[in-house]
Amino acid sequence: MVFVYGKCRQIVRDVIRLYVERFPERVTPSRSAFTNVIKSFQEPARVDNKIRRRSKAASILRILHLNKFHAFHVSLHQALHGNDFQNRVNFCEWGLQKFQSDEMFLTKVLFTDEATFTNCGQVNRHNMHYWSIENPRWLREMDKQRPWSVNVWCGVLNGEIIGPYFIDGTLNTSRYKHILTKILRHLLKNIPLHIRQTMWFQQDGCPAHSAWIITQFLNVTFGDRWIGCAGNHKWPARSPDLTPLNFYLWGKLKQQVYNKIPTTKEDMKEAIRRACAAINPTEIQHAVLPVKINKSTALDHFLKVNYFPSQLA
Repeated sequence: MVFVYGKCRQIVRDVIRLYVERFPERVTPSRSAFTNVIKSFQEPARVDNKIRRRSKAASILRILHLNKFHAFHVSLHQALHGNDFQNRVNFCEWGLQKFQSDEMFLTKVLFTDEATFTNCGQVNRHNMHYWSIENPRWLREMDKQRPWSVNVWCGVLNGEIIGPYFIDGTLNTSRYKHILTKILRHLLKNIPLHIRQTMWFQQDGCPAHSAWIITQFLNVTFGDRWIGCAGNHKWPARSPDLTPLNFYLWGKLKQQVYNKIPTTKEDMKEAIRRACAAINPTEIQHAVLPVKINKSTALDHFLKVNYFPSQLA
């Protein structure tokens, strides 16, 4: 290329013509390509190849994208044991049958659960900014040396949050019975009678939920319309992904409450009340819809022998 450039007395048009004549089998360089090569020889330290700036990681990503590969994040799920696999299959099959016979079934289920909020919750500092010319050394006091917590019960019925109700101390059979026999009636007073008469009740496998006295109360109050580990319709153990309180509500509330961690229990309770009241009913309804999707997905997943052949044998 340099030889041809000199032969043609640096006239680029003639350089290109002569290059085509001498090397017809090669790709013809552009005018700028010839010019850049000559400049490399004219300027000091320009002849050596430039250091390759593209990293190996960038090259790998480019190749992956060209081949239509996509990056997927790992999903964490509850570890299952023993008969958990088959129990989930049985429950999902039953749930899908109920949904197929009544598309409004999920709107009739009162999903319930308990959660604990602590003063050591995670603070989302990405949402906390102090604009100033100088660094104000803004600090947030965290009293982790004296931890305390607030236990709360909530329910989700179609588009409404039932509760919250704050539990005094650790949940036990006596306190849970008080919730069901005294508190729940008060919390449901604004729900129309015809809805309460056809409502289903759901609870998980917490030890306080499975006591004989609790089972008897649920049988008398709801008849066959309740779901739990001790009922006719068995709730599968270790299945938080099947209840909207676990996969939606608690995370939503804690995100709001921990945005500015309360300094007292009363502040915490008030923050939880405000967070519950701020959630749009439509958002809650949309959150319940994934229950059907999760049940269907779980059923498809666990029925595939390729995944868990030993458990499904």
